[in-house]
Formats: sequence, structure tokens, C-alpha cells
Amino acid sequence: MTALDTVLAWRPDAVAGLADHLAGCRRLLVALDDDLDAAAPPATWAGPSREAALRAHDALRRRLATTVAEIALVAVSADDAAASLTTARAELDATLAWARTHGYHVDHGTGRATDARCVADDDEARDRALVARELTDRVQQALRAAQHADTLLADALHRAAATDDPLPAAGLAAAGHAGAARGRHRLLRPPGGTPADAAAWWRSLTPEHQARVLARHPEWVGNLDGIPFAVRDQANRVLLDRYREELTAQREALRDPDNWDLDTAERLAVVEGKLAGLEAITRVLAEDPARSLLLLDVTGTHQLKAAVAVGDVDTAAHVAVFTPGFTTTVAGSLEDHVGSLDALRARADREGGRFGSGGSTAVVAWLGYEAPQWADWDEPRRFVTSEAPAASAGAGLARFLHGIDASRHDDPNLTALGHSYGSTATGLALRHQTGVDAAVFFGSPGLGTSDLGDLDIPADRVFRIEARNDPIADFGHFGSDPSHVVGLTGLSARETTIDGQRYAESTGHSAYLRDRTTSQHNIAAVVAGVPSRSVQDSGRGWGDVISMFNPNT
Repeated sequence: MTALDTVLAWRPDAVAGLADHLAGCRRLLVALDDDLDAAAPPATWAGPSREAALRAHDALRRRLATTVAEIALVAVSADDAAASLTTARAELDATLAWARTHGYHVDHGTGRATDARCVADDDEARDRALVARELTDRVQQALRAAQHADTLLADALHRAAATDDPLPAAGLAAAGHAGAARGRHRLLRPPGGTPADAAAWWRSLTPEHQARVLARHPEWVGNLDGIPFAVRDQANRVLLDRYREELTAQREALRDPDNWDLDTAERLAVVEGKLAGLEAITRVLAEDPARSLLLLDVTGTHQLKAAVAVGDVDTAAHVAVFTPGFTTTVAGSLEDHVGSLDALRARADREGGRFGSGGSTAVVAWLGYEAPQWADWDEPRRFVTSEAPAASAGAGLARFLHGIDASRHDDPNLTALGHSYGSTATGLALRHQTGVDAAVFFGSPGLGTSDLGDLDIPADRVFRIEARNDPIADFGHFGSDPSHVVGLTGLSARETTIDGQRYAESTGHSAYLRDRTTSQHNIAAVVAGVPSRSVQDSGRGWGDVISMFNPNT
């Protein structure tokens, strides 16, 4: 990666000045077109010498046309690079200035931020250590963006030197237009790597290049973690129609009676399930313009995968990502989940507005994995008793959560919510660096660990809820029963009164997010950044006695 001191020594204004100078040279040469025409050998000239003069004149025109095209290509590329470098440099300067003002040191060799202050309070020291990690990430993103801009400019210079494409014979002006078009034609695919790499790539593009990526390659960015979510929504809405057409064509082909067999019937059922999921997404988006499509993946072996947000994930002060569990499908579950999250968002906004720092809330229904189904009972690695689907989900969820952090210039209060088998996936996701500030697990059969130290999140910001008559919450199959995990704070699901308002009890396994329940209130309080407003309760019942004899506990 390009060193910090190297980027600080760069002069984007000089690159912009070069672009302006080359544009002036292009105009000067194009203005010679008429003079070049006038200098052509006259028709009255006869004999072998005229043929030689014509050849020399044509060679001169071609050399000038090539020069004009090369100048135009480099001028356009330098102008784009200057814009990208200016943005990257501004982000880097702002990050370094903020670090200095707030007592952090950024090492110019490694780009790593450390706390330069001596803080005695453990909680404050922990919070400042998290901020230092965020600063390091911001510095690295700015350096990646600068490096990408530099790569684009170098690529343009190589192409200008190596191009042997035929040029139009219509004149120097046409050669200039052709060269400029070549300068704009190159779109480098997003790099592999982390969401921070993707964020840096996107920020290094000019608005024109970003628009071209959306228009030509929405599949590049629709599911790319680290890209702004408004961009992902635009891309996925385009892909929604494209995938509907493709799956409809597949369905019609599979319905051909000449090719019918049991395997075909199974494939047809998968395709029809995905089409039903696309229709569910379409209905959800049509119901509320505040909803956005953040993930759309039709490549799953058995199910469609998607994520829908209520609220603006790019700007909200508080963002929560909810991962549901067993039997979840986009076709059968998305609409109910989005409705529940809509009510949760409204309650979080009220809690944060009255008792917290305020700011808007966005909540995401993340159905980005193929959740186990009853039909999977004869496939042990896919069924709900296996950790394999949760492990796969956890890796994807971790990238999605990190992408929220990487795509934004500010740091939202980010909460992970996991229900049932989705809580296991969430626990496994939180073993990675995600930027998550708090987590709530409800109806959980286990977090994939018995030690909160395995999670990359402060232990005092991890909560669980267990309702009465919820046997899954006592399962303890994926690590200890959460009721027995040391340091995990229990929140209530029982009936209670808060500020004179009655909240109902949620019972069983599936009512935690029901509106006007104590469990919903508690989840909303954590999402809004005011966990002190929550009601604590161990939530232990008869099942916890049984779980003590579970060998997994």
C-alpha cells in the first residue's frame, strides 16, 4: 500500500494543472486542422513527386492525430485522477486533523492510530481504543483510495503509450474525441479484499465513473460490502427486474414436459421459490419509499438471499441489523420481519429522542443466508442442529456489518440483533472485527461460544432475552445456554410498566419483536443507545435446570 508520507507529498493541484495544460495543447493542435488541409498537395500538381508529397502529408496527419488522441486520453485521465486524489487527500487530512485534536497519534510508517493520552478510567480507555481502531481504518481507506487513483492514472499513461488502435480519418478534432473516449472507457473492477478496500475503490471513482458503473455493471456493487447503501439499492432494483426475467425463463424451460424428471421438479421448486421471493421484495419496497434493497443474491443452491432496510443506513445515527433463524425464507418471512422492524424503528426513535442523543434509526432485515428448513432434516449439515449454515452466515454477516462501518465517514451506533438460529450466526459473526457497538440475542440456542471474550464487542454491551415457554432459548446446543454465559446481561420479556405505560409480556419463541411488548422496548432501548432504559431480568426458567445437564453447556 502507498505510504502515508508519500500521499501527503502528492500535489493533486499539480495533476489538475497538468490536465488543464494538456487540454490546452489539444485545442491548439486541433486548431491546426484547417492549416493542415490547406497544406495538402494541390490537385494541379502532377507527377511522381506529388504522390510522395501526398504520402508525407498523410503520415504527418496520422502522427498529429495520434498525438492529439494521446494528449486527450492523458488529459481526461489526469483530470479524473486529480479529482480522486483531491478527495482522498481531503479525507486523509481531515482524519489526521481529527486525530490530533482528540489526542491520537497516527504513525506515518504504518498508518496505525494509537491513543496518545493516559486514561485511568477503564471504560473510557476501552472506548478510546475502539476509536483508535476506527481511525486506523479511516486512514487505510484514504490510502487505498489514493493508491487506486494512482493506478488508474498509470494505466492511462501505459495505454496512451501502447495504443495502436486505428484512429478516425475525419480530422484532428475527431481524433481528440476518440482519445478522450478512451480515457473515460476504462473501468477497473472493484478489488477483492475487505469492505474497506471496496469503500476505498468506490471513493476513488469520479461521479461520472460511479454513474457508469451503476449503468453498466450494477452486479459489481449491488452486494459489495463497503459501498454506500443508496448505491446498492439503486443497483439491486435494476437487478431485481433482470433476475425476474432470467428466473422466469428458467422456470419455463424446466416446465418442458419432454425434460421432466425428479431432479427437474426439485430445480423447478427452487426457481419458483426464488421468484416468489422477488415478488415479496417488490411488495415490501412498494409499501414504503423509506425501504431499500441492500442485498439481492439469486445464486443460492436452495434459497434466494436478500436484505431490506427501513430507514437510511448511510446517514442514520443508530443502525441495527436483525438476523432471523430457522425456517426463514425471503418469500415466506420478509414481509413479516420488515413490518416488525418498522415498529421497532419507531420505538427506538422515540426512546432515543426522549432519553438519548437523538438522531434517526435504520433497521435492516438481513436474510443473507440460506437458513435451515424442516425439509433439510435428512441432510445433517444443512439442518438446524448443524453449525455449518450458521458459520457460513456468520462470515457473510460479518462482512455486511463491517461494510456499514467502512462505507460511512462517521461512526454510527451499530447494533446486531439475532433471533433463534440467527443468534448463533450473529455470535459467530461477532468473532470478527465488525464495528458493532452492542448486540442483543433473543430466543437463542447458543452464541457459538461459552465465553464473551470470544466476541469482538465489549461484554457489558451484550444482552440476551429469554421469554417464558421458549424451549429453544434453553437448548444450549451451540455453546452454553446463554442464561449461563458469564457476563451476558439478561433483559426482561415479562409484563411491566415503564413511565406509566404498560408493556405486554412476550411468551414462546416467536413474539420477541411484537409491538408494545417489554422485549421490544428493551431491544429498542439498546438500538437507540440508551440501554439504561431497559428492564433487566435473568429470564431463567425450568428449562435452565434441564440445561445444566446438557453436555454442551
